[in-house]
Amino acid sequence: MENAKVDSGNNSLWYLLGLRSSLGFRLTLLFLFPGFLSPIFIDRADYGGSFLLWTGLILLAHSGFSITILIAGRIIHGNRKNESHPIATLVAFVCAQSIRGSILGFSTVFLGFTADPKLAFRIISGGVFISTVLSVIAISIAIFDQHSNLVRNLENKTSELSQLRISMDTRLQEAAKNLREYAQQVVTPRIDQIDQLLVALKSGGNKDVAVHEMQEYVETELRPFSHQIAHDKSLQALDLHVETSKKKFELPRTINLSQSMRPYITTMLFYITYAAAAQRTMTFVEALPFNIITTALLITYFVTFKKLFGDKEIPLAIGLVLGASIFATVGPLILFVESYLPIEIPQHISGATVFVGLIYGFANLGYTILTSQRTKLISDLTVTIENLESTISLLSQKEWISRRQVGYVMHGSLQSALNAAVLQLGSASNPTPELIESVRGDIAQALARVGFESGQNYSFEQAQQEISKIWAGTVETKWQVAPNILEALRRNPATSECLAEVLREAVSNASKHGKATNVEIAINIEDLVLVLQATDNGSSSNTGKTQGLGTELLDDVCSSWSLEPDLNAGMILTAKFALETI
Repeated sequence: MENAKVDSGNNSLWYLLGLRSSLGFRLTLLFLFPGFLSPIFIDRADYGGSFLLWTGLILLAHSGFSITILIAGRIIHGNRKNESHPIATLVAFVCAQSIRGSILGFSTVFLGFTADPKLAFRIISGGVFISTVLSVIAISIAIFDQHSNLVRNLENKTSELSQLRISMDTRLQEAAKNLREYAQQVVTPRIDQIDQLLVALKSGGNKDVAVHEMQEYVETELRPFSHQIAHDKSLQALDLHVETSKKKFELPRTINLSQSMRPYITTMLFYITYAAAAQRTMTFVEALPFNIITTALLITYFVTFKKLFGDKEIPLAIGLVLGASIFATVGPLILFVESYLPIEIPQHISGATVFVGLIYGFANLGYTILTSQRTKLISDLTVTIENLESTISLLSQKEWISRRQVGYVMHGSLQSALNAAVLQLGSASNPTPELIESVRGDIAQALARVGFESGQNYSFEQAQQEISKIWAGTVETKWQVAPNILEALRRNPATSECLAEVLREAVSNASKHGKATNVEIAINIEDLVLVLQATDNGSSSNTGKTQGLGTELLDDVCSSWSLEPDLNAGMILTAKFALETI
């Protein structure tokens, strides 16, 4: 028996049928009701016996059925949750029904009701009917689980989004503080060693040793560490704990009954029921007129109601009562019409068709309720995820700026203080105590900035002026900035700084790597998203991330970005930045 694994992302009915839930305890429990139908309405009518006796026989047969289903589930799925084995599931249904039918058949023989257990009917015709009912129940369970998972996922994402928005600034301040403290812990011991050399220098120590030590520290330790701080995101991880949602789905207020009237699918289900019942007392040829007329009447019945309801939304309670009534009465009504026709009708099925109709009806109605909510839920979940991604993008922008600022303070202030000390001490043949103290003070002040100064912002307006000035005569920059951009960026300083950095890199790389002489920059806002498009006239031989633009920078600060060749030559950079407020 070969049974290919189906992709867990598939939502087809065939896929849903093969999930582990189809061979679980819920299926056996829900099947108990339809399992009563044939023995109570047909076997008991044929053989007699009390209701209590047949209830006991049904429960005995159901026990064998349940054990078979649960064992099959363990064999087919084990502890694996996300595999689908629909063929194996159908085989398990047939095997379970064979056990159930055999128990019922041999029980009638044992009790002296008949000498023929009718195993052929119970296993073949009855097996087809039972497997159909089980498939409907199994798919209904899977749809319910899928819907519940969607609701929980939406709740979890919403909770995560809310927690991020509430705690974003506080968390960033704490993370920035931790980063500065970490930088100080790494840098301070070496600066203390250099300070000791400077103190020793006042007492006649070796000036060349102190100068060499400062030069060596700047080149081999401080410069690499400042770059690491500015680029290594692992140094500033932001943890987020979110409680898992326990919320269950809520029923909708209305239902579209037309969507539950699936004429062809529903007719097929009822046809299997009637055909199986007919095989109990009739040959295939004898049952053929009944099956054909019943099929035509079923299609007509459900098509009529489908057109009657159209696309009207009906209050849920009223819709469930109407829908259940329509499905429950279809069997008796059709049998009533057929009683006036010259055809043979299977015995003892009139009462059973009411309950069969209710089973298929509630399955259809439940499927309609869940699938009608799915579109809205998926839409809500998509919006929530987009908002979450936007929040995370804002978080990444500020986190990147925090790392960049600490790195720049070390790379700029501290490194500059050490380089200045090297020049001052190196130019003095015999450094005075005053000079040495001055150097020590400058280094100490720069070291303090690593821990307590946040750095200097690099705004979009500064970048716009700087780019136009630096590249004047080399690269012509044309700006198309929407009127509301500057005000929005003033309210979003983190986005402003990130945009400025991306613009500076974009123009620089267009010139250096693409040999561009013209860059057109357009900036707009679309639904709380700032959209940058930079189009150059340089070479488009390199595409994608190989163009040279800092992919790490773009990945960190942009919610999304792309770099593609322009049809007219050159490259087009499109970058989107999340905005917190406008």
